[in-house]
Amino acid sequence: MVEQIAQIVADDHFKVILPMAVQPFYHLCRLGSVEGDSELVARFMAEACPHVFKAEQGIYEPTGKQRSKLQDVAEMTTFAGDEAGHTSFNFEKGATRYFVVAFINTDEPDELRQAVTRFRQEHSLPKPYEFSFHEATGRGIRESFFVMLAEQVFNAWILVVDKAALPDLSRGLRGTDFYSFCVSELIKAIPADRKRGATLLLDEYDSAGKTLASLGRMMKARGINRGFKKIVVRRSQSEDLVQVADMVAGATLRQFAKNDDSHLRVIEERVDLLIRYG
Repeated sequence: MVEQIAQIVADDHFKVILPMAVQPFYHLCRLGSVEGDSELVARFMAEACPHVFKAEQGIYEPTGKQRSKLQDVAEMTTFAGDEAGHTSFNFEKGATRYFVVAFINTDEPDELRQAVTRFRQEHSLPKPYEFSFHEATGRGIRESFFVMLAEQVFNAWILVVDKAALPDLSRGLRGTDFYSFCVSELIKAIPADRKRGATLLLDEYDSAGKTLASLGRMMKARGINRGFKKIVVRRSQSEDLVQVADMVAGATLRQFAKNDDSHLRVIEERVDLLIRYG
């Protein structure tokens, strides 16, 4: 690892070099504080990711605060959420009948991110390539992506809203408010013990501040305890876990809107909960 970092420095890929140990640099990369060539950062992340099981094999023995931090990383549960479909009820103008919110969760978020990175490399996709079921992904890539997902360790929680079947009162909600209502409904459905201590990463539906403020108001009005340790908003382009949630949401919308379950069926064993609302 030291030799590889030295080579990266020698190749002048970084404009500013800060002397630090591998582990702190790894976490700066993981938290998005380091900007640079995405391929180099991705390679570093893949090789520097700390694996607590190595301590059990005697490869290294973390002590003190380091041991505690590594245990926290190992036990960290991360949810990521995205949506598919329109919040509008203007069906005559092309609004979708169904609106889907999908969460994925994993106890090994970095390993799932690395699997997505490897998938890009194996399919010669550019590093900024964003996986989006409806906009940026051809059918061949979709199929291969879901085959890859079926091999990963994660669970999916999905809410499908049939807007055409909702009462008139619910149709009064628009835009961000309707989105927040649906997200809060899925949060309510997830057992408290699964949310406890976990982080929820949501796609930036509106601006980050508006998304969280609207969701907070909706949950307070409905008396829903968020349960998560924290809820944050991330742009999908920079968060692979949100892109995975996008693919799951898109596959679910395809099943209900076009009676095509060819993608969702591949990961059906990963679906913990699918709620049809309306």
